Amino acid sequence: MASDHSLPEATSEHFERLYREWRSHVDRSVTPYSSSDHHYIQNPHFDAIVNLGSDALPFIMEKLRSNEYAHFLIHALARITGKRFSLEELRACRSLADGPLGNQAFVQLWLSWWDSQQLAKQDAFHTPNISQYDK
Repeated sequence: MASDHSLPEATSEHFERLYREWRSHVDRSVTPYSSSDHHYIQNPHFDAIVNLGSDALPFIMEKLRSNEYAHFLIHALARITGKRFSLEELRACRSLADGPLGNQAFVQLWLSWWDSQQLAKQDAFHTPNISQYDK
């Protein structure tokens, strides 16, 4: 029986395989010549990444940090998380961007969101239970 420790590697390998299949599909099709996000994300290979669900989030974030061509994965994030950025978040992002919010600006917005989620988890883990000191 495999230990729980081996699960993240298997998930990482699975994600990487699906990502390569998606990129291969994109590169083989007419998609690289399209300016429409729809052509990049409306295919079974992209859906397979989305179907990984929240397990894919850390791997998607790593791709967004390390590969400038992975920006279409922002659409997978939206589908997986259901996250819709508030007007305040969009305005803040727009003030940092030089122009309209394109995919690259949304990558930065998603990375900022992810980092804040990770910090919140760390804070929750390290914050003592205040009620135990209320005596």
